[in-house]
Amino acid sequence: MQTSQGTLPARWNTQQLVTMAFMAAISTVLSFIEIPLFPAAPFLKYDPSFVPAVMGAFAFGPLAGCIISFVSVIAHVFITSNIWGGIMTIACACAYLVPLGLAGKTRNSNGHISTVRLIVGFSIGSLAMIIVALLGNLVVTPIYTGAPLQSIIAMIIPILLPFNIAKVLLNSIISALVYKSIAVLLHKYSSRNSK
Repeated sequence: MQTSQGTLPARWNTQQLVTMAFMAAISTVLSFIEIPLFPAAPFLKYDPSFVPAVMGAFAFGPLAGCIISFVSVIAHVFITSNIWGGIMTIACACAYLVPLGLAGKTRNSNGHISTVRLIVGFSIGSLAMIIVALLGNLVVTPIYTGAPLQSIIAMIIPILLPFNIAKVLLNSIISALVYKSIAVLLHKYSSRNSK
């Protein structure tokens, strides 16, 4: 539907798109800071690349957060050729970012996301990401590592579940701290029409 000026309404303006591109670039760089959390499964690594995507979801909505993460993953896959890892990351990112982006749509009087909404968003996003990660591991890990499905199932309780809990906790704590420190700046670039 056209506006009174005869142009289609834009989802994001140029400044917001540039900001999103900058967030995607930061996310790409952070994706190469890989930290193995469990020696028994060195292929399971934590990286802080979700943090800029969370900021994007808070500022511009869940779709923006997913796009930022997608761009970062594509760049990472292009360099590392780890296609299966990229697919897993995109699926987990969307599961995590959509609840956070929706939680960020409602602000309090000073333009910040309330602590309650942050807790709810991080809790739902974390639970969704853990479920997607565990299901995805049952499909992707046998292909990626060549390990039999039975051995992957046996890893769920001692390795996969603790790893993913640790991962969402790190993502959530770091993201919450970063958000609290840049909330005013982030709100400046946010859009009421983000979707």
